[in-house]
Amino acid sequence: MSGNGGDEAQLKLEAACREARHTMDQQIEKIHREDQKAVGIFRLNLLVLGILSSALSLSIRTDAIATSHFLNAHTALGALALLGSSVVAAMAYTSSSFEMGIDLSRVEADGNSDKTYKGFYEKLHAEYCDWVTHNQKVHQFNSYAITWAMAIAIAGIVFFAGGIVVGAIQIRGAGISYGMLAAEGFLAAVLGGMVYSSDGIFNTLKPDSR
Repeated sequence: MSGNGGDEAQLKLEAACREARHTMDQQIEKIHREDQKAVGIFRLNLLVLGILSSALSLSIRTDAIATSHFLNAHTALGALALLGSSVVAAMAYTSSSFEMGIDLSRVEADGNSDKTYKGFYEKLHAEYCDWVTHNQKVHQFNSYAITWAMAIAIAGIVFFAGGIVVGAIQIRGAGISYGMLAAEGFLAAVLGGMVYSSDGIFNTLKPDSR
């Protein structure tokens, strides 16, 4: 009976390790996708800032438009928001130090050790618990960072759009400008909140599977 019990315990350990390996593979794939999203947000923000900077520089040299009309608090906040979004996206990318499993040195060490088959799986099982937990924390951080990067980028676009409107129609008066700024901030907060709460919105709106 004790032999069968030992075999059953060993089989459970092996099954748990296989399941943990599958979970880690899914986590690593998910983290890779998050890295791609972070890089995409970073590049898009830099592209927008580069285009705007080039257009501004060209207009100053050619006097094609009254550039001073577009240099206002709205466009300044938009630029700062896009820069902040880029920083948060970069943090999501650089923080992705995930665990992949045992390395070559461990393979060689375990191959040359006198550890039993069951002892190897017991240690591997404990390490899988730590690896899966670590990768889950990386995924959670990346999810929050990417969500915030998208929300801040949306705010930047809203402020930029407001700045272009202010410059195009040459709005004068601090009261009107600040009123528009408050409206832009409210719209950016609403849109950012929708992005942040997208899971809850989906769960509310998704059709019943029954």
